[in-house]
Amino acid sequence: MSVKVGRRTEKRWGIVYKCMTLGAIHLELLESMNTEAFRLSFRRFVARKGQPAKILSDCGTNFKGGDKELKSAFDLMTADLRDKLRPFQVEFLYNPPNAPHFGGIWERAMRSAKTALRNISKAFWLTIIYSCVLTFVLIFKFGNTTIKRTIRNTTPIPKRGVLNPTSRQPITFRADDDDDVGLFPGYVSLATNKKLHLTCNDCAVVASSGHLLGSNAGREIDQHHCVIRMNLASVVGFEHDVGTRTTIRVVGHRNINKGLSKRSVLREVLVNKKTRTEMIIISWMNIIKQVPKLTNEEYRYAFLLANIYKDVSIYSSLPDRMVLAEDLFKNQTGYTRKEVSTMLTTGWYTMVHAMEFCPSITVYGMAYEDLCSSTNTRVPYHYYDKTISECTYYNKSENKQRGGHLFITEKAIFRRWSTYKNITFRHPVWPKKNKKENGTLHTPFLDKFNSKRKEFSQHRKKETDQHGVNLQISIKKKIKRIKLELKDISR
Repeated sequence: MSVKVGRRTEKRWGIVYKCMTLGAIHLELLESMNTEAFRLSFRRFVARKGQPAKILSDCGTNFKGGDKELKSAFDLMTADLRDKLRPFQVEFLYNPPNAPHFGGIWERAMRSAKTALRNISKAFWLTIIYSCVLTFVLIFKFGNTTIKRTIRNTTPIPKRGVLNPTSRQPITFRADDDDDVGLFPGYVSLATNKKLHLTCNDCAVVASSGHLLGSNAGREIDQHHCVIRMNLASVVGFEHDVGTRTTIRVVGHRNINKGLSKRSVLREVLVNKKTRTEMIIISWMNIIKQVPKLTNEEYRYAFLLANIYKDVSIYSSLPDRMVLAEDLFKNQTGYTRKEVSTMLTTGWYTMVHAMEFCPSITVYGMAYEDLCSSTNTRVPYHYYDKTISECTYYNKSENKQRGGHLFITEKAIFRRWSTYKNITFRHPVWPKKNKKENGTLHTPFLDKFNSKRKEFSQHRKKETDQHGVNLQISIKKKIKRIKLELKDISR
């Protein structure tokens, strides 16, 4: 890409480091395509993000030159120093010459980079692609200039890595600036249109189940750094069992108008200083595309509330968060939400958001998947409304083949997540299971759904086989009729 520097025109190159494990990227500016420019760029990358173990690339002369310089510098060191630094060496691996098909995964990434960059500038030429086991690099040509400015830009970066080791964070979507620590770009404020900033060391996820009644868990819940509640569950009158603090309320979009239009709920959630939440995150449930802001009633009402009650930040989940939630369901069950004709619960979205925000999660008041089959409990579905039995509602929803929520299936997935994430369950405490959690998921709905799909596929196969037999009989009859007609003609 050509750039204007004073009255003259110069060129620039860029280098993008992309993690093959996480898929995250890191961008650096190159002022040349020689070995020194690559070496300084790699030095800045290591200072910011840490050192990769191996680097895989094609046979670019700048890559090989950088490898050669690093090896020669290592050989010039004393024996003791070489022994100490040997574990920190970076291993360079190269593709065979003239063999781009060896790098198919990054060739596809090259196409994605070209598509994105062409939207910015037509003067684009992608020249080199560079990869490693932990990190691969896309280098696209921007131009040529001197090396002095590159050295000046590189010098402060390793100092930062030495003086502030915590600044060398893993490659994620977060930027290096301090203002971007705790940034979650998948959520946007309805009042300011800014991304969500949040820091939670540990979280309490408070369910709305009647299991919390009489638990006296309120003080324990309030001691957590962040307290996440579901929908508009009231805390007034239940402080000893559910606590009073609320950091986040995850609210399904259908409850915005239905719940916050009530004056008592509005006062508790948005007005009262003792009970109001710090922020609300709206999950758009089955809406995975961009919400129509002008026509969607829930969005317009939430936008109005966000601009009236400035003490509570109201955020909207962007479509990529909703797609992620549905992808997680498909990864665990093997079916999309539409295939099983279900609507994911607010509890599902709450757990997905909590896993994104919190390194440690304690869930209060959530029944495990076998509770309703192993005990004859009459616990209410909501602790603030005792008219509906939890197990009755769970079993009724789970046995419906179309529509409704799959509460028991979701709880089985939460248990599986807890085996490899820092998630614990209180009131009730979930019993441990001896069977493997990474096998096929078995719940009443999935077992019945799989059985029906199997019966349907067998029925289709039988119909197909019968159709094939009928077709063969029909063909034989036609052949026989043609033979008779030929005989008549020959006579």
